[in-house]
Amino acid sequence: KTGCNSIAKSYSTTGQKGAAVTVNSGGSSASFICTNKSGNGPWINIVTTPDPTASITAGPTSVVYNSASAISWSSTNASACSIKKGTASTGWTGISGGPNSTGNLTSATTYNLTCDGKNEKSNVSATASVTIPVFNYSLNNSGDITVTKGSSGSNTISTALASGSTQSVSFSASGLPTGATASFSPTSCNPDCSSTLTISTTNSVAVGTYTITITGSLAGKTTTFSLIVNWPGLATPNCSVSPTATTVNNDVIWTASGISGGSGTYTYSWSGGSGKDKLSGTTLSVTKAYTTTGSKTGTFTVTSSDGQSQSCFTSV
Repeated sequence: KTGCNSIAKSYSTTGQKGAAVTVNSGGSSASFICTNKSGNGPWINIVTTPDPTASITAGPTSVVYNSASAISWSSTNASACSIKKGTASTGWTGISGGPNSTGNLTSATTYNLTCDGKNEKSNVSATASVTIPVFNYSLNNSGDITVTKGSSGSNTISTALASGSTQSVSFSASGLPTGATASFSPTSCNPDCSSTLTISTTNSVAVGTYTITITGSLAGKTTTFSLIVNWPGLATPNCSVSPTATTVNNDVIWTASGISGGSGTYTYSWSGGSGKDKLSGTTLSVTKAYTTTGSKTGTFTVTSSDGQSQSCFTSV
């Protein structure tokens, strides 16, 4: 009989492996050495197939919010490779590849590389982390506000997003004089945005220049401008004379009225004519008796302590 009966064996180590068979027949036995198919030796050489190795990188490994990284990979002893973004397929395959853009990222993302070998798989991963910038913004105003006592004025408060995701910013004002109030419309907004600031004053507000500070609720941003409070304008007075026609040596009464505005502290003066018929006085009403005939004129001037002045004119 030639050859050997078939038997299968899986080896867990490398090296030369031999085989022998013992045949029992009719109470007798005999041993034989099995050769390989080539008949050139009583052994077979067992070798291993190397496991696959794989490498995957993200470059850069850290990116700012809403920007991209790139994925590259390579392998050895692999027949096929594929990449997943988390658990979702990217469609990227091949035993090596990249750099492939991740697209803009808004959170840390892990890419998993799996490579198949003859007997084993190799699994590795790379993570692109995302740095979210801190919310920041700028705060500005459109300029000084000038008002008269008892009136109001406005300017624009503006914000501009500098970094991070926009958030609500509310506004407040400090440095206001007694008798003044501030209001914002809207009271808060998300940069980029603006708000209209209105400052209202009462007649009790002291004349002067004040530094007003506007503060944004987040990050403590500030912007400043001047509030300038002036006296109200001095009104033009009214002049009258009584009687409007008379004879010599009779009294003529000159009167001024309608004094308002300015600082509230006034000085008065009357003027007109010359010689014995010269008109003068420092009160609202003056009396004059004329010694000559003809048309007589009178001019009244009021001056407030803040330097404003107004006049009126009439004749008899």
